[in-house]
Amino acid sequence: MRTGITIKVGSSDRLRLEGIAGDRCAAQKHVWRAAIILLSADGIGTHEIMRRTGKSKTCVWRWQERFMEEGVDGLLRDKTRPPRIPPLPPDVVERVVAENRKNPKPFTWNADPDKIFAAVKRGCQALGSNHYASVSVRTLVLSPPFERPMA
Repeated sequence: MRTGITIKVGSSDRLRLEGIAGDRCAAQKHVWRAAIILLSADGIGTHEIMRRTGKSKTCVWRWQERFMEEGVDGLLRDKTRPPRIPPLPPDVVERVVAENRKNPKPFTWNADPDKIFAAVKRGCQALGSNHYASVSVRTLVLSPPFERPMA
C-alpha cells in the first residue's frame, strides 16, 4: 500500500466484499477487486497484494482509490468509456432519413440463393432439423421478394 494511505472497511462493507470474493458465480474481475480491498484493509502491502492477485501495482492503486471514493458499488461497475467510432452528427442523420423517406428502396436478396440455402442447411443440421431447411428456407429464398410467405 502507498505510504500514509490506509483503507478502512466497515463491517457491512467487509461482509459484502467477502461475499463477492467467495462467490464462485461472481465475475472474476469483481472477485479480484474485492480481494484487493480486503487485503489492503488487513494492512498487507502493495507488493504482496500484487503477488496474491496477479495484478499490477497501478491496478492495485486504481481499485484502492476507487474504493475510497465510491465504496463497494464503485468496484462493481466499470467506468464508461467514449465509443471508438464517434456518433454521426444530427444533421447527417436527418439528411439520410429524409433521403430514405423521399426515395425508399425495396429490400432485395443480393446473395446467391444456393449459397444461402447451403449455409442455413448447415446451421439446421447442427440443430438437428433438416426438414425446416429444405422446406421453409427454399421457399423464402427462391420466391420473389414481394410474394414471400410470412414465416
